[in-house]
Amino acid sequence: MKKILILSFSVLCVFSLTACGERALMEKGIENQIEKNLGGNADVDLKNDGMKIETEEGVTLETGSGASLPTDWPSDVFVSEGEIISAMKNVMANGVQVALKSKSSSESLQKEYTEKLTAQGWTMNQSANLSGILMLGAKKDKRTVSVTISADEENKDLNFVVINIIEM
Repeated sequence: MKKILILSFSVLCVFSLTACGERALMEKGIENQIEKNLGGNADVDLKNDGMKIETEEGVTLETGSGASLPTDWPSDVFVSEGEIISAMKNVMANGVQVALKSKSSSESLQKEYTEKLTAQGWTMNQSANLSGILMLGAKKDKRTVSVTISADEENKDLNFVVINIIEM
């Protein structure tokens, strides 16, 4: 959890400092904060519309238009069509997370994830609708996957999908 808070703080720093100085100076400042709070070395690369953070522990965070699935994303976990807006690896234990924007409806995304995960041998063990936020959960071997689908408050034709996979 501490890793998530540190990385989140770093992202906040980027957005609050972007207009205040040089990119290299900001990168170094964020690297120092991560290294101070997490130990080990960190590499930060700021882009015009996002950033990429990598630590020697194998923690990665990528945001913006250049974000993509981690190279070792499990082939048995479906990812719907859409724009990936962030990808994290090894932030929460042995897990990965991807967030994306999709133009598909919440209902069609829920159906698609349920069908695709089940077809890949996942056992669905959770399905909930909490005030319009759809949550799905599944288990396979020593892994769990959760899928959260929520509407964009500003653009009702757009949904956010967050997929978490954790190795137990």
